[in-house]
Amino acid sequence: MVGREEYGLSPAGVLVSTDDGVVEFHRRLPTRVGRTSFVYDAAGRVVQTVTKRLGKKPLVHQFFYATGQQPVGFCSSDVPGVGYRYVYDGVGRRVAKEVVDTATGQVVCRQVCAHTGNQLAAVVTTVDTGDPGRVGCGLVWSVDPATGEVIGQITVAAGGGAAGRATAHRAGRCGDGVTGDGGYLEARCGQGPAGGGSQVLGVAGTAGRAGHPEGAMASGWSQARVDARFYALVADVAGAPQEIIDPATGQVEGRVTQSLYGKRTWCGGVSSPLLFAGQYEDAESGWVYNRFRYYQPVVGSYNAQDPLGLAPRVASGQGYVDHAAHWVDVLGLKCHRLASMSLRMLEFQRKTDQLCKSGLTEGTRTLMSTLIWTKPATRCSTLE
Repeated sequence: MVGREEYGLSPAGVLVSTDDGVVEFHRRLPTRVGRTSFVYDAAGRVVQTVTKRLGKKPLVHQFFYATGQQPVGFCSSDVPGVGYRYVYDGVGRRVAKEVVDTATGQVVCRQVCAHTGNQLAAVVTTVDTGDPGRVGCGLVWSVDPATGEVIGQITVAAGGGAAGRATAHRAGRCGDGVTGDGGYLEARCGQGPAGGGSQVLGVAGTAGRAGHPEGAMASGWSQARVDARFYALVADVAGAPQEIIDPATGQVEGRVTQSLYGKRTWCGGVSSPLLFAGQYEDAESGWVYNRFRYYQPVVGSYNAQDPLGLAPRVASGQGYVDHAAHWVDVLGLKCHRLASMSLRMLEFQRKTDQLCKSGLTEGTRTLMSTLIWTKPATRCSTLE
């Protein structure tokens, strides 16, 4: 978060103004903020957004639903003839995103998702008629087993080695995401990784699998022989990545400028589609997949209502968390105040920063860290 932001809340805790302007309501549904207006169906689900633009036609996004709260389709006025289809499994987890040629009905691109329980673990491109070389490109996220916190992002390039990096980079021709090395690219259907220098993993590319079965001795290989690259994610208290670091060089490869409610812009060659804890951003719509509902950062609310769900909110059936700086909603159903670990981290940083001004030594800092972290705590897996 950079600079000064101002927000207004009603006595009931409903967001009523942002830096974009006053949030207008019809009954309890937000209908306009800034230049963007929202249209709802009879079930209170957002079916259309219209954003006025200077010197251009308004940007119109349309969303389509079946019987639930999650959209099954999307189209944009900026991309005529192309539709997006979202596929879910029997328990409501999104398992695929497809790009469809609306004239022929052909699936021109498909991205499939893997989950660990309710947590998104990986995405991979399985179909791309425009660039078949992108098939196999994907992203995998590393999770701290003790806390449930996402700590790393692995980009996987189809084909491995230099060929894989070239294939991943070509994906930028179709995308509207970040196109530099290592970025995630919304190449007509979703995220595909592009190359970039990073740590060599024990994952064999196609060039190495024949010589060393099961990735044996892969730790000594050069990056040119492997098809996966690991980046460390540095997140804020709410789980949103703020910096992406190449652990092999220590260089910050990607950095984000983000508002309190999640509007953001990535800078650098690497980016991540993850937003707050439990969320995955769709670059085609700007909405954020949040397991049971979709989050809209522009207005700080969900796409559909859940007035009597796990934690009923009488004031707003589709509002986001009460305190966006340090509360999360990993399922899109119930907001949680983060457990004490993250808050102790902030307090530790504040106190050590103060002491550093008085000449705090590294040994003293290490001792303080040991004392503060002696009591076990978790970040998102144990929520108060």
